Amino acid sequence: MQNNKLVSNFTSRPILAVISFVLFINLLLNLHIEIPTIISFSGPKIDLSLYHLSTPSIQINKINNNASGLTFNPDTKTLFLIVNNPEKIVELDLRGNVLRQITLKGFLDTEGIIYLGNESFAIAEERDRTLSIITILNSTKSVSHDGALSITIQHRKSNNKGFEGLTYDFHKKEFYIANEKRPRKIIAIPDPRISTMDSNFKNMNEMDKGLNKLNDYAGLHHDKKTGNLLVLSEESKVVIEMNLKGQVISKLKLTSNKPGAKFIIPQPEGITMDDKGTLYICSEPNLLYIFEKNNDTEAPEFVFEDLKITSL
Repeated sequence: MQNNKLVSNFTSRPILAVISFVLFINLLLNLHIEIPTIISFSGPKIDLSLYHLSTPSIQINKINNNASGLTFNPDTKTLFLIVNNPEKIVELDLRGNVLRQITLKGFLDTEGIIYLGNESFAIAEERDRTLSIITILNSTKSVSHDGALSITIQHRKSNNKGFEGLTYDFHKKEFYIANEKRPRKIIAIPDPRISTMDSNFKNMNEMDKGLNKLNDYAGLHHDKKTGNLLVLSEESKVVIEMNLKGQVISKLKLTSNKPGAKFIIPQPEGITMDDKGTLYICSEPNLLYIFEKNNDTEAPEFVFEDLKITSL
């Protein structure tokens, strides 16, 4: 009798282990946290593993919803946030305080924004897949689509899964644009101010292969110092650093269950970095998150009392 009990207990253990493993894998899939594999990389890098959330979420006043894209202006030392509905640009200081609002006339579903220098900005419209270059002076209160330099990458209108992320490579003089889904892809187009190629573009297939485990693309930032690209995914809740060859270098998860630093960014939409290496992420409806680089292996603890903690 004792031998039978021993055999029964022994045989049940692997079954329980299999069930537990299946449940664990199912949990991971439901949480969308599968991310690309990181390679061993000796070249220049930002190293997102050294970043930590430095403050609780900042609610941006005068914006109720639809914070979509973000860029840093090194000339004014301010952030420019784009809103997709109603279409407008909001200038912020580096603590998220609103400095002014700029109305966008004739634009539709504005999702991405990047500062190009010399008071010039580029804007991406999601559904029409249009890239427009505009000028914003210190006195600007509104910008008209009619006065912008615009090119359409794809002439047919699309559903709400078009252009999401926008950034600029100052070395190659070309834009990188992220299409959110169906298809999920990154394309490069030459700067229309200096090129006669108009709306021709090239698919960055190697990048897409390296990011094939992400569920979507939400934002892009090209780093001048390293030449690497930061790719933001809303659904996968992660930022990926990769080079232009498609090699994944580092990652930053946008959720944390660590004691004293629990948070989850609800709907990350835009990403940028300032000239000191501080990382900024905007989230719908109207939130700003600031990540700073910590040279130690462990980030200092910070109690995020005002954040809603979601079960991870």
